[in-house]
Amino acid sequence: MSMTVLAAIGFGLAVGLFVESGRKPSRVARLVGRRRTANALPNIAVEADPGRQRIFIYAACGVAGLASALLLGGVLGFVVAGAVMIIGPRVLSSLESKSTRERRELILSDAPLVAELLAACLQAGVSDQRALGSVATALNGPVVDELGVVLRALNLGTDPVQAWGMLKADSPLAPIARAFARSAQSGAPLSSLLAGVAGELRFKRSSAIETAARSVAVKAVGPLGVCFLPAFVLLGVVPLIASLFSKVAPF
Repeated sequence: MSMTVLAAIGFGLAVGLFVESGRKPSRVARLVGRRRTANALPNIAVEADPGRQRIFIYAACGVAGLASALLLGGVLGFVVAGAVMIIGPRVLSSLESKSTRERRELILSDAPLVAELLAACLQAGVSDQRALGSVATALNGPVVDELGVVLRALNLGTDPVQAWGMLKADSPLAPIARAFARSAQSGAPLSSLLAGVAGELRFKRSSAIETAARSVAVKAVGPLGVCFLPAFVLLGVVPLIASLFSKVAPF
């Protein structure tokens, strides 16, 4: 078997590993994860594990590096292989997979409802921990994962501001965490702040939907141009050129 064939197999394996890194865990893994967290949060849904994704990405870059070394050979092959193994994981990790993008969209759509439900519970005199537990039980989907991080911290006795601060800075629920911090610093009623956050989140969501709807018309211009341009050239430009050529030609 030649080095080229081995390199081709290696690149194919690397692509397969990268595709696998963006998939959700198997059904068995989701069931195991759900059983582990059932006591803390009954409706939690296990999504793609970042650690698992990182392992597959590093494996894909390692296989691609070895395939590059086999294909190019010599010093150039080792240099390219090293670059792929070092730079590749950083580049691929920065890419957002389809499952991650879909998960973020679902959390963004549920974030206003989370703020409204928390505000309603707090207005009724419920504690932060009980309010969050009630909201998490009432909802489903990936937003429950985000709420589960905060709820487990609250169950351990963590301050609400610190518990909400455990979310990532780019989390769709970050505005709710900032509302808890503002309430702790200024003493403003948390329920009022959460109601305002819910309104802002709904406005941003509707603006994003309108922007996406407008972009559809812009993106449709390209395919339509490709479809109509050949017909315009054949029916409008070619006959005109043929008519002018027939009048100018000496024969």
